[in-house]
Amino acid sequence: MEGVPRLYMIGLPAKRCVDNQKPNFSSALNHEIQTSYDRDPSFYSADIDTLLALRKSAMSVVMSSACNVEDCTALKRYYAHLVRLTDKFPKLLQQQSSGLQESYDDVEAGTARESKPLMFKWKRALGGKTNLQHQMKNNMDSTSVVDTGDIGYEMRCVLYNVGAAHSRLAAAQDRSPPLVSSSMPTTVDDGEIPSNNALKIACTHLQCASWAFQQLLGADGSNNEQTKWNHRQQPQVTSRAVLEFAYNVTLAQAQECILEKSMMDGRKPLIIEATKVSAMICEYFAGAVDAVQRVEQEPYCVSTSRLEKWRLFSEFKCRYYGAVTALFQGQHVQDQLQQMGTRVSYYRRAVNLLGRAGLISESGGKTAASMSKDEDSADDDYYYYLESEHGHPGTGRSAAAKVRKEEELEMRRDTLSFAMDVAAAKWRAAKSENELIYHEPVVPVLSDDDDSDCLGNTSSKTTHGRQLEKVKGASLVKPIAFSVDDPELLAVVLVTNNNESSSVTTTTLFKDLVPTVTRHRAAMYRTEKRNLEEDMQSLCQEADDRLNEFSDTLHLECLEMYKSKNGEFSDSGNEKNDVIELPQQLVNCCAAYQALLQQRQEKDGIISSAVEEDQLDIDMARLSAAVQAVDGMLDEIDRFLK
Repeated sequence: MEGVPRLYMIGLPAKRCVDNQKPNFSSALNHEIQTSYDRDPSFYSADIDTLLALRKSAMSVVMSSACNVEDCTALKRYYAHLVRLTDKFPKLLQQQSSGLQESYDDVEAGTARESKPLMFKWKRALGGKTNLQHQMKNNMDSTSVVDTGDIGYEMRCVLYNVGAAHSRLAAAQDRSPPLVSSSMPTTVDDGEIPSNNALKIACTHLQCASWAFQQLLGADGSNNEQTKWNHRQQPQVTSRAVLEFAYNVTLAQAQECILEKSMMDGRKPLIIEATKVSAMICEYFAGAVDAVQRVEQEPYCVSTSRLEKWRLFSEFKCRYYGAVTALFQGQHVQDQLQQMGTRVSYYRRAVNLLGRAGLISESGGKTAASMSKDEDSADDDYYYYLESEHGHPGTGRSAAAKVRKEEELEMRRDTLSFAMDVAAAKWRAAKSENELIYHEPVVPVLSDDDDSDCLGNTSSKTTHGRQLEKVKGASLVKPIAFSVDDPELLAVVLVTNNNESSSVTTTTLFKDLVPTVTRHRAAMYRTEKRNLEEDMQSLCQEADDRLNEFSDTLHLECLEMYKSKNGEFSDSGNEKNDVIELPQQLVNCCAAYQALLQQRQEKDGIISSAVEEDQLDIDMARLSAAVQAVDGMLDEIDRFLK
């Protein structure tokens, strides 16, 4: 299966904002700077202009159908600064959208300096038109624009676009299999095979995209605490079913990259691992199919055309990878378990699922062809690397080319044709060998049109006896987060224009803003610190005074007098300078100490001699008792001898 043509991947459509609309950051932030920080707002006009420039670059990415890594970084940078902005100005989160309908034309002169609330305008639907049929059927409001002052909604929309941009970058990678198998060794000069590198890049992008959708779903277990609080509120970016579809599809496609790499390796010890990986892909796409079915009941989400694309893509890939799983299981029971009858059932199951996938592909192609062309073509979510008619990658159109419906159908047909040839050949060979050689019982499989087990449902037709074992999928991918505290995202370039010259500096927006309350508390801290220092200095001064008083009672000045006098004798060359003349009071103290010490030593000597005499008497008494005992024993022995 390492040579099977690659199926295309999809990228999620972007959440678009209203053209020529820009939030009034200046009014809101100037008011907060004046009231909360007690600073002159004019000092931060360059920071506000830079913030607006960041939003403009991020919105240009949203409005374009294709993007690159730099565009994705621009979205992350704007999101990181929004998080920092809400940390600096928490009152922005308290602004309600209900206040946006108020008129500011009649503001009185006394309140003219009050701030106007922020206003963000985003299109309600993703990419193109809404589900107008469901909207008209249920007589719902036709408002296509979300007009809100909630900066949290702006952050949620930007985070969704981060995930959508990552998914489109992943879908644009050239994953076509190499002309030379990757199992063959490559030299250092050859480097890494381009398709292998593309698989790694696509897998990383998809895991990054799944993290953004996971945060919007409010999933637990997130390591980034700063992104939890603002993603579970209303209004939502889109319906929960659409987010679940995006989350399942991105993880499924990331797992798909890992499976393609393992198939290109083609090593037999990896067959059971590849089976579990393929089974997990099938489970992810089954979750996507369930999400698409719930999206149909919700308006304003996606257009009917895009919904049909999602349904076709999910149902087709769910059956296709169910067939791949059955092929791997058949190869595993043949090579490792030597169950020749069971392998026939697995190969037959793979043929059935591929046939069902072909029916879904053809019917979906007819449905797509009958549908009218709508605005989805301006932001198509399908990107892949098209090969030339000779099949050599690198000579066809670029990855950013829009895919026509006929080309999508042709890609599905090529992949199904290759997989069906492999599965049918394996099934016919296994069936013939089992009938002629092994004669092992064959486990009955479901009918050709029953594929409910691929979607995680129980079969509609109950069977008795043995059934094929269903392998449990193993997920080798997980969401990858990005840090809003990344210095590279927070660093911006400020250009300050003076009258004579201009200066360019790299800094962080509003980094020197300190709240008024914090400054007051810092002043209180400095006052308390100064008071404590004064108290400690007074205590040290009192201790010095007591020490000086005690030193005066010792009359240490006489030592200074003796030192000076002894120095005079030394200078005059007197022979008596070797004799130490101490103060009489000190001599008397030393004599008293020596006498006391001698008395103590004599007393200790008397006590020790008395103790020695007592010990000698005790030893003599013991010796006398021992002699008497020996004499008694000798007398008794003498009597026995007589």
